[in-house]
Amino acid sequence: GNIAWMNAEYDEFISGGEDLAGSPLLFSPKWSGNISVDHSLPLEDLGELRTFVSLSYKDEQLVHSAYGIDSYISLSARVSLISQDESWELGTGNWHCLVKT
Repeated sequence: GNIAWMNAEYDEFISGGEDLAGSPLLFSPKWSGNISVDHSLPLEDLGELRTFVSLSYKDEQLVHSAYGIDSYISLSARVSLISQDESWELGTGNWHCLVKT
């Protein structure tokens, strides 16, 4: 997992005649973090069952000088079955769930 704190702002920047000095940088959330779990379970005569879950957080951020998005939590998951000789894999996943905070 990880956690990050960022205090990024423009020193000097003019866009469309607007002075953005002192404004937060675009796509720069103050706080962000991620934690994930990857697990493997051997299955007799079948292969291996693998699961992966990831939970991440992003603080509110500007995506345009006049538009921002709220902070959110994202949950992702994947489940797969891998053959014993690893010649094939059957999986489903990359499910995403977003929660506005």
